Amino acid sequence: MTQDKKEQLRATILKVRGATRVSQIMVSRIVKSGRNGGDVFVSLTANYGSPEDEGGESEMLTLDEAKVAAHLLGKEVNILAHEQAAAGGIITSAQMERASEHIKSNFNHLVTRLGEK
Repeated sequence: MTQDKKEQLRATILKVRGATRVSQIMVSRIVKSGRNGGDVFVSLTANYGSPEDEGGESEMLTLDEAKVAAHLLGKEVNILAHEQAAAGGIITSAQMERASEHIKSNFNHLVTRLGEK
């Protein structure tokens, strides 16, 4: 690829990325247990407006905003799935607590890293 083609591609990528708007984020999590064969599936969808919003006043997210929203929603889905797994006896309460702390730490790290970019 020539240098001109690379620069054209880079400009196109930046243009598309800047114009991208996200109206919906869906995050799913499955918690499984091998010892008793149970599993819990949790899926949450967050809506952020649509291109058809009245008056052109869309609440849709930019790509960078959508990354933060996806991490926040992902954290909640993961914690919720472990809570339900513990309530259903698939994992112990202690396992749920450890998993929740680990999940919170990991997702907080991801969100913090977004702020550094």
